[in-house]
Amino acid sequence: MTEIVALWPSPYVSRFAARLGLSDRFPAAGFFAQDGANLTNSKANFRALAAACGAPTAAGEVCQTAEEAVFAMTALLDDPGRSGAVMVKQARNAAASGNELVLRDHDGGSGSGSGSGSGSGGDGDGSDREPAVGHAGARYLHRLAPGPEGVRDYWAQRWEWASAGGSSAVVVEEFQPRAETVYAEFDVRDAQVDLLAVGALEYVDRRLANEIIPYRPIADPVRERLVAAGRKLAETYRSIGYRGPLSADAVLTEDGNFVFTEVNARVSGATPVYWAIAQGIVGVDKEPLRSVAQCLAPASWRIDGIAEFLRVCDRIGCRYDPVSRTGVIVSLPVVPMAVMFCIVYERERDRREIHRKLEREFRRD
Repeated sequence: MTEIVALWPSPYVSRFAARLGLSDRFPAAGFFAQDGANLTNSKANFRALAAACGAPTAAGEVCQTAEEAVFAMTALLDDPGRSGAVMVKQARNAAASGNELVLRDHDGGSGSGSGSGSGSGGDGDGSDREPAVGHAGARYLHRLAPGPEGVRDYWAQRWEWASAGGSSAVVVEEFQPRAETVYAEFDVRDAQVDLLAVGALEYVDRRLANEIIPYRPIADPVRERLVAAGRKLAETYRSIGYRGPLSADAVLTEDGNFVFTEVNARVSGATPVYWAIAQGIVGVDKEPLRSVAQCLAPASWRIDGIAEFLRVCDRIGCRYDPVSRTGVIVSLPVVPMAVMFCIVYERERDRREIHRKLEREFRRD
């Protein structure tokens, strides 16, 4: 055995390794034994660590009380230079399950009144139009109705949820409209931090639809700045004792600027895709270069079994071909609950064409 890798490095893994006499094979075993994973996977702690190393984050605050949250949200919504929308984040949750997007009243003042709804919004630009929200990772959406007590009403309803019953701080930060979610994935070791890849997350109707690694459309100067700032974060986490895979997530705006939104100091969805498929099967960095997009089959698709899925891929000519190094690889065959598959491709239009072919075969209205 060379190393123990924990999907979630809890104290139990450290204790288990110790019982087996293998603590030396579990990097940062002592750190994780003291619940270090909770320290490094808190969105509230992330903002403090990002500020310490100078990594850019969205405007906002870490709030310990509902009153602080009222102040932070009101300040962001009242600022005419801001987007008119706020992301509320639980300190600890995953896959956008702990995120709620809050939109101000666009008929009147800043933010105020309670009400809820859902939808993708318009094409907002920070003006009086509602910003587009479909690209964002947020399970919940709340629209504030008119009235001066709206923000207070919101927090009276949602503080219990956001703070996990008052046990955790809450992040309140400006929402970034018309942005794409990208990340830099690192491997944090005792002596150094190694870059693995730069990837992207694509959301449809605020749900994660595609995870792409490596993501090549980013302009080289932007990529270099993203990696440099992400490396600062990774080095900061290394300095406090963390070891293992680390994803520094950011949103990239149309003007080439970015802000970091969180760090996942653990095995993320990208980690197995990168090691097992992108590197292990495809060899994405060999010429001609390839990328891998892991996709979750939409709920509108009907897939009766993996055998059928693969037969259809064969029939329409999109099953993975090791010679061309393109096509579809099943990565998580859990039928009928979900099927996750990877599209290996050279150009973005190739990926979209394969997805369209699958859509035509499996979509059931």
